[in-house]
Amino acid sequence: MTPPFTLTPPQGRTKGEVKRLRLAGFIPVSIQHKGMDTQHYQVEAAPLQEFLKQHGHTALVELLIMPGEIRQRGIVQGLQRDAISLKIQQLTLQLVRIEDTLKTQVPISFVGKPAMLNPNEAMVIHQADHLLIECAQNDLPEYILVDVTHLVPGGVIHVSDLAPDARYKILTPSHTSLVSLTRTRGGGSTADATEAAATA
Repeated sequence: MTPPFTLTPPQGRTKGEVKRLRLAGFIPVSIQHKGMDTQHYQVEAAPLQEFLKQHGHTALVELLIMPGEIRQRGIVQGLQRDAISLKIQQLTLQLVRIEDTLKTQVPISFVGKPAMLNPNEAMVIHQADHLLIECAQNDLPEYILVDVTHLVPGGVIHVSDLAPDARYKILTPSHTSLVSLTRTRGGGSTADATEAAATA
């Protein structure tokens, strides 16, 4: 388990103080939860940025809130980046408690290679990169696998084609296209490709 990120009371409130805070390697953090006033803290920037780079913005973030050493979990609700360096400038976290049900975007990981894929005839087109799901916090997947092995030219995989998983419910509309194998100029028809495969 990743060590918790320590949130401490903010040392900067004015624009100048916040700028000095960032130069010192910290960023402002706001935490929110239904029925709770927004609370403000600061956190060391570099370790958090590395964590989000490795695990993505949908990962649960372990928190140690000071003073009091209160253990909590959160998920990224919003962030602001510097337009040039792309470093995180400010972060908003939604607290996640044991009784909470999460609704969040989870990245799609496409696996496999279509058996009929010929670069001169067809190409794989990713039409979505995240799915909206609902789950308990302990069942939050890091990503959802989509196997494209059986795609044929002209074929499309929709949300409705994914196998159900007891750990989460997909909220993205079932008709949403996720990936397709699109015929390129000069490529044969789906029927031609199927016939060629059958006689190979």
